[in-house]
Amino acid sequence: MLKDVFKVRTRDESGHAQSYLAGLLSRCQRKNMERIGEDLPGIQYQDLQHFLSDGPWREETLWRWTGLEATRLLGGGLDNALLIDESAFAKVE
Repeated sequence: MLKDVFKVRTRDESGHAQSYLAGLLSRCQRKNMERIGEDLPGIQYQDLQHFLSDGPWREETLWRWTGLEATRLLGGGLDNALLIDESAFAKVE
């Protein structure tokens, strides 16, 4: 389960993960932590900064989970691929 990726020894960081994802999926124009903190109620950008920069959760575990879920959802064929583009520029076809 994805929530388990963000559980660390002393606390559960999944709330920050949900806040960050909500900000990325929101309609705010600029998708940086400061703008997300301004646009979404109850979210402090300093908390998001700490979560991404210094949080004790392991990104390798998240990537492994993402790969397994993509394989499961795409059928597990050798010709399947999940492409992640983090450029944030709108694509024109």
